[in-house]
Amino acid sequence: SHGFRYYANSDGSYLIGGLSPGTYRLAFGSSFSWSTKKYAKEYYSDAGDIDGATNISVTAGATTPNINAVLALAPPSIQGTVTEDGTGAPVPQCTVSASNAGTWIQSLTDVNGHYVISGLPDGDYRVFFQCGETYRNEFHNDAIDYDSATLVSVSSTTAPIIIDAGVSRFTSFVTGTVTDEITGILLGGRYVSSHFQGAGWLNDYTWTDVCGNYHLGVVSGSNDIYFSGGNHNDAEFFDNAGNPDDALPVTVAANQTASNINQVCLRPRDRFWDIPVPKIDSAFDNLLVPQPSWSPSTTQQLRKLVAAPYLSPNDWTPRLDAYFASPLALCARRVSSAASRLLGSTSLRFALHGWQRPHYHRTVPA
Repeated sequence: SHGFRYYANSDGSYLIGGLSPGTYRLAFGSSFSWSTKKYAKEYYSDAGDIDGATNISVTAGATTPNINAVLALAPPSIQGTVTEDGTGAPVPQCTVSASNAGTWIQSLTDVNGHYVISGLPDGDYRVFFQCGETYRNEFHNDAIDYDSATLVSVSSTTAPIIIDAGVSRFTSFVTGTVTDEITGILLGGRYVSSHFQGAGWLNDYTWTDVCGNYHLGVVSGSNDIYFSGGNHNDAEFFDNAGNPDDALPVTVAANQTASNINQVCLRPRDRFWDIPVPKIDSAFDNLLVPQPSWSPSTTQQLRKLVAAPYLSPNDWTPRLDAYFASPLALCARRVSSAASRLLGSTSLRFALHGWQRPHYHRTVPA
């Protein structure tokens, strides 16, 4: 009734340890959603489903050897060719992804621009083309974001679906520098990305050079520009916005460059988290809970109870399981376990020292 997942070593060998004595059935296949080579799932020994699998007995203090499998590549689900708009030249090393609510599988184009995505479960998928810093990212049928992307229906009973794409080079750009607000030092190695303003899907990305300069492709029109944080700085949008709703959009005309889009990255500030407590009374005014900062019990409670909400497809980045969700406690350098009642209210206040604003959600409900 319990499942365990293990990964084979680079030579194909594996060892599953810590099993209780009993009878097990074993499945093999490519379970990692980002795998570029997808193998068809099978059960030991060469069974197509768990009901047909061979039982494997495990005894205490012993290893059951030679439970081997020879896997076959899964049949192609989606394939096609990626070329450059205008010239028709193939685009190699372009990442092509197929995704839905529970699956995200990717492939890379070869030197001829050809790609194959195999092993997709039956269902509807959005196909995304991300071809590096030179070309604009897009979905199938030139859609600019997740919501407007054309769904592609995949069925194991039909032939592979042909999805070709023509991608365009960037012709509009923004340039600028990234510096620290306290020292004024130019920050090298910072990730910078552009997003469709409002729609929000990633357009282009780059890193600042050793002198803190960046050169970034954008679409003509309004863009949100994102700057990663670091050991001493917040992650934020231009101009010092904690989320895309508050970002100052950067507007660039076709075939133009917007210069001096400079970001002075803020240092983390202390933030406070107020928790409503309906039955608290004035006897608790300014009461401090005498526990040390970063107490394990408080940290664990925060991690369990205050997880960032998943993103909706309407947000600036799509909903992809828990990749972009993070507990509140992990976003602060130190979480105080001392709580005080706010005068004239029915709330307790926790201090979040060195709070780094998470860029991937807008609010954190208590």
